[in-house]
Amino acid sequence: MITNGFDDEVSTRNIIRLDKKFTISYIGLLPKQSNPKVLFRVLKKLCSQNENFKRDLKLNFIGDISDEVKTEVGNNNLLENVNFVGYVNHFEAIEYQKKAQVLLLLIPNIEKSKGILTGKLFEYLTAKRPILAIGPKEGDLSEILKETNAGCVVDFSNEKELSSEILKLYLQYNEGSLEVNSKNIEKYHRKELTKKLASIIKSLH
Repeated sequence: MITNGFDDEVSTRNIIRLDKKFTISYIGLLPKQSNPKVLFRVLKKLCSQNENFKRDLKLNFIGDISDEVKTEVGNNNLLENVNFVGYVNHFEAIEYQKKAQVLLLLIPNIEKSKGILTGKLFEYLTAKRPILAIGPKEGDLSEILKETNAGCVVDFSNEKELSSEILKLYLQYNEGSLEVNSKNIEKYHRKELTKKLASIIKSLH
């Protein structure tokens, strides 16, 4: 299988400074099938337990976000912690990725979700920020995040593990050590993937 990948346009020469807030940012289309209800429940609980966490937390949603997601945010008393940015151009989207403290990746909870790899995953990898994914614990996404050391996957309904992962990230944020030592990313550059495709095509002759 040849996956999707990233292009050189994800690089920027601008100096990117990380957000001062503890930002968890989602960039892209967010349909109702991927509504992260478990995330909102966990964040509501953490905010009620820790005033500092509530003060520092900022959820950024950049792109076309379904009304169901916005309703769920309100139902969990998180409106003051959420920033709905709306559509931005690709260059701005890349900058949002690079300055986020944490990048949120959501896999729809549907049949055969283990084989789903969203296109934004590969751009997220190049941002070199910790990726927090909600999806199937075992699957293609989990394997890539392990291989690249870029983040973790929490199962769709595991509130306890999700809470633990967020608190771990928040602790690192407070210590000024929230970073990711990702590796093996270049293999997902579209130039490398095209070479792989060309090799397969040649082998068929």
